[in-house]
Amino acid sequence: PTLSHEEATACRIYVGAARQFITEMSEEVCSLAEAHFVAARQANAAISQVDLHRWLTLAKLMSASHLESVVTPQRWNAMLALESTREASLAAAHAAAQAKAEAETNAAAQQATA
Repeated sequence: PTLSHEEATACRIYVGAARQFITEMSEEVCSLAEAHFVAARQANAAISQVDLHRWLTLAKLMSASHLESVVTPQRWNAMLALESTREASLAAAHAAAQAKAEAETNAAAQQATA
């Protein structure tokens, strides 16, 4: 779809404004992030500081995209929901790729014995 001149101008203004935002983490969100990280590490030892950094960055970006200077619990929870959806999509894609590889291996084995 083609944007009108007015729509393109509005988009440029929005992106410019969002890029200027410096978002901060409230004490409440810092506590939420810490509790989530600890619980996630207890449930999965593979969770690392890299994951925490990604979550904090995504939460800040989500707040900036809403032109908010402070990450709220609402934005933190929205980020977690998006992250959960992303992880489920990755798991489904991995399972599908694994099933395809197994099917191809089985087909090749059957062809070799025929």
